[in-house]
This record gives sequence, C-alpha cells and structure tokens, in this order.
Amino acid sequence: MARVYQGYDSNLDRYAAVKVISGDFATADEAEYTERFQKEARAIARLDHPNIVSIHQYGQAEGVHYMAMAFIDGEDLRQRMKRYAKQNQHIPFGEVLSVARAIASALDHAHIQGVIHRDIKPSNIMINKEGKGVLTDFGLALSVPEGTMGDTFGTAHYIAPEQAVSSARAVPQSDLYALAVVLYEAFAGRVPFDEPSAMSVALKHLNDTPPPPSFFNPAIPATVERVLLKALSKEPKDRYLTGQEFVAALEAALKESEGDTQELDTSQALPPLGAASTFGPPTPPSHPYGSSSLQEYMNSLQRASSQDLDRPTTSGFGSGNNPPSGMYPPYGTSPYPPTMPFPPQQQRNSLPLILAFLALLGVILIGVFFVLNQDDNNNVSNAGDSAGTAAAIALSVRRTELADARNETATFLALATHTP
Repeated sequence: MARVYQGYDSNLDRYAAVKVISGDFATADEAEYTERFQKEARAIARLDHPNIVSIHQYGQAEGVHYMAMAFIDGEDLRQRMKRYAKQNQHIPFGEVLSVARAIASALDHAHIQGVIHRDIKPSNIMINKEGKGVLTDFGLALSVPEGTMGDTFGTAHYIAPEQAVSSARAVPQSDLYALAVVLYEAFAGRVPFDEPSAMSVALKHLNDTPPPPSFFNPAIPATVERVLLKALSKEPKDRYLTGQEFVAALEAALKESEGDTQELDTSQALPPLGAASTFGPPTPPSHPYGSSSLQEYMNSLQRASSQDLDRPTTSGFGSGNNPPSGMYPPYGTSPYPPTMPFPPQQQRNSLPLILAFLALLGVILIGVFFVLNQDDNNNVSNAGDSAGTAAAIALSVRRTELADARNETATFLALATHTP
C-alpha cells in the first residue's frame, strides 16, 4: 500500500521517515486509500508513547499524500533475528525480554486510546541504536470495513484466530496473541505455524495447538514455554488481558528459571536454526485441515514405518533380534506333542509299495490341479472386487477433499497474503 523513504528536513535539520502511498494503490482507488492513509496518520498522532513512532507532519505535495515520522536509526526485529541466525544463534533471552517490555507497553497505551494495531510482526518493530524497541506501521489499525477489496487485515503467520475469521473481531488480546507469536519466533527461531499459503497458516492458527517452542530450541525453560502457550490460547479470554500482565508473567518465568538454565548469559551458541529434528517420527495432524493431502500423510506414516523397520530392534525382543524366552520353543524342538515312533520295518520287497505310492501321488496331483484352477478363478473375481472397492474409496476421498477445499475457499477467500 505504501513505501517508506529516509528524508531530510532542511528547516529542522533532522532526518525523517517519509511514508507515501504507492502509485499502484493510489490509481486503483485513490479516495479509499487516501482515507485509510489519513486515518493511520491520525491514529499515530493520538498516541504519545516513547515506544510508538511519532508523527511530525501529514500532507500532500504534487498530488502525493505523505506523512513524515520520526526516523529510527537502527534495524527492525526481523533483521536482528536474521543477523543472529547467520551465526547459528537465537536472540539472547535478555534482548527478547527488553523488546517484549517495550512493545507490550506500547500496545497497552494504544488499546487505552481505542486503537488496535492488527499487524504486529517483527518487521513492524524497530530497535534503535540504544536497543529501545519502537512500534511502527499503524496502516491497518483503523481499516476500511471488512470486505472492501477482499481483505482480511493482518499477516497470516502472526494473526490471531478471531482476526483470521474477520478483522472486525479483532480485540486488544488479538495484538497480544500476535506479540506472543513474535516472541515465540525470537525464542525458538521459527514461527509456530509455517505453511506455503496464507490460508493454510490461518487455518492452523484457528484449529491446531502450537508445538512447544522447546521442540525447536531445547534451551527454552519450561516456565517460559507455559507463558507463551497461554498467550497463544485460541480464545481471547484465555490469554493475558494486558501487555503488562503478559510481560510480568514472562519476567517471573525467566527469573524462576535462572537456576535451571545458563542461556541468560547470552553467550551460549545454540544448534543451527532449521536443523533437522531428531524427536521421532511424524505424528498425525490435530485437525483434518492442513497443507498435507491424505496421500502425503499416508506417505509420512509409511516413511516412519520404514525407519522403524530399518532400525535395529532392541526393545520388546530382549537382546539382539531374538524373541523373548517362552515365545517360541527352543531350536530343534517341536511345539506339538511327541508322536509314537514307527515300528521297525521288516526286510521285504518294496516294489509294490513304490507303485502304490506313485498311483496315490498321481491322484493327489490331479486334485491339486483342479483346486488351484478354481482358486485362480476366484482370485480373478476377488481382484476385480478389490479394484472396484479401491476405486470407490479413492472417489470418496477425492470428493471429500474437493468439498473441504470448497469450504476452506468460501470461509477464507478474504485472507490477505502479506509477507511476514
């Protein structure tokens, strides 16, 4: 919608961040975007807080609408996380807590003023040279009514469940949910849900339980994990009600864990981000919606089974690959009761016995031939029945997938695809 440039105010001898409406949006529906742009400027002007970017001027020059804001000399949180990731590290807990304090305080102030940000994400959090966090980009705070241009405002990877359904349902706790996702990413090195499409991500925020962040970064204390997962509750009433409450719980969790972790010294290098997990085979999804198709899910189970078969079996069967004692009889013995031995045979002419045996064998072979021929006919019939059953199952699954896709498309057609 807009672009931000570094400008210089020659009258006041200072730099400024100048935000202008992108030409593509301006020509598409100038009146609508001009109104939204003006509302953003007024929203920022209402907020007087050290951790919220301040606005210097709003106006129009040569047909271009602009707002001049305080220039923050630093980097955004996304850039900082990438910088640590290049060194195979996560942001130290102390820095994460400092950012949490600043943004939570800014959100509480905005919420008191009746402003809901609706787009909390790392790229909208600036960190200046002194390490102070500053909240920016209120472009979605006061939006046009839902449905205009098909937008559901927010960034899918950080969107609260209620906001994913409708931007009109956003509440102050929606911003705190997004902040919890940001902190989760800072602690764990990745967001809780990551899928190729924005729709798939939003569906996971709606339906799936987020994986524990310690799954991706074992250095995260259990106390911190509990705080993050509470802040990521599906229902707003189950989350922390204010940013102050959220940060207080996070501070208490870190303080409680100081005796259990050495990560607070911020010098400990962690495993490379994105490294393959060694926590076992994949588990079934907690909800039928998701990015994986039925076939992909079955393939994952098959891969897990293959991994188990390739692994040397040592549990459940004693040592090595041998069955436990008592499951099968010892080698060289029979599981059946012993039979009486044949009496010793007397020396006699064996030719009649051989001829009789051959005749009996011929009868048996003829009988076996007819039985096998009958079985082959049955097998052909059974194979046809099996193929028909498989086709019916495949058709049923395909119809179900198409129905699910239609339902998902109808429900989330308005989902925005902003880049996190």
